[in-house]
Amino acid sequence: MKSIQKKDAVIRARINSAIKDEASLVLASMGLTPSAAYCLLMTRIAVDKKLPFDPLIPSAQTIKAVEAARKGELIPVSSPQDLFSDLEEDDHEL
Repeated sequence: MKSIQKKDAVIRARINSAIKDEASLVLASMGLTPSAAYCLLMTRIAVDKKLPFDPLIPSAQTIKAVEAARKGELIPVSSPQDLFSDLEEDDHEL
């Protein structure tokens, strides 16, 4: 990538106004505008070929389930309908 790049594209995004306002305050405290922060984000994505953060933060229950699945600790079901029936039963037990 060139060190000085012409800014010749415009991106518009819709976002909740409360989130925009809060984020704008945080960015302003860092001396950044939302536009500058977005440019930094897009540059990092272009250079690193990935998001500069983990977009999902799994819960402890999800992590435990994924680890169990990787170990082969799975509950067999005979059909998708049986799976959904079992899940609905679990919901009623809560």
